[in-house]
Amino acid sequence: MLITGSNSYLLSGELVTKLTGRKIEIEMLPLNFYEYIEMKKFLNIELNDLRDEFETYIRDGGFPGALKYPDEKDRLEYTKNVISDIFEKDIKPNEKIQNVEMFDSIEKYVINNFGSILSIDNIVKYYQGLNINIDYRTVERYIKILENAKIIYPCDEFDVKSKRSLGGNKKYYLADLSIYYSLNTDNRISYGPVLENIVRNYLISKGYSLSVGKIGELEIDFIARKDRDDYFYIQISKNIEEDKTKNREYRPFYEIKDMYPRYLFTLDLIIKDNVDGIRNKNIIKFISNNEDLK
Repeated sequence: MLITGSNSYLLSGELVTKLTGRKIEIEMLPLNFYEYIEMKKFLNIELNDLRDEFETYIRDGGFPGALKYPDEKDRLEYTKNVISDIFEKDIKPNEKIQNVEMFDSIEKYVINNFGSILSIDNIVKYYQGLNINIDYRTVERYIKILENAKIIYPCDEFDVKSKRSLGGNKKYYLADLSIYYSLNTDNRISYGPVLENIVRNYLISKGYSLSVGKIGELEIDFIARKDRDDYFYIQISKNIEEDKTKNREYRPFYEIKDMYPRYLFTLDLIIKDNVDGIRNKNIIKFISNNEDLK
């Protein structure tokens, strides 16, 4: 038996508990950059230089339906309607949200801070600083609703030395970057979280599980795992042209004592592939070639 659903709640929660016996749940994700390029080829849509396509993909995102609209404003409006439908058709019928204005505010706060370390305590303190009273359980519930709606995805912290997950703090990434740009008038690109989000979504679509690495006071953007022996450390930066940036990105790698592969992803066009065992990769080339971590 095959059951399909266009919204996140159809195959989660109550319905899943009613499916007895063996079951496999397959989550359909928005297009990663490789799939985005292949879809444009399939639809006979003219392709520009890959770097230009990458910039367009950042703002337009990977919802396949958006490719039907040649105008950028129409594509953003399409994404707004997708998010609105998720709230009106998925969330409202399944969740009793009394303070819709507060829910919208927390949704926008988390979306606008994607790729940043967040905790429920800090979110509560943020609103208390605005003289808005909201309790811990409400914030926790609202964030869980956004997770269940597949708008945001949590990424837990993992201590490299003790090999244990750390509770409390998390990073949240967007199912699609167009969610951010459709809800904000500022369309400038903050490359740090944007590139992390793109690499995160690509690796998830390839079957990797990800966590944020902590080694003392230092952070490793991602620890990626796949099969039993597939374990990778990943740093992401727009470029490493300046020595200060290069040293900052390389430093966590040198603190790691095991010998699992290390990757540094950048947008640099000319890079030395291997530095002290660290594999330097161009993000656009890596994803557009549909490569795997090795």
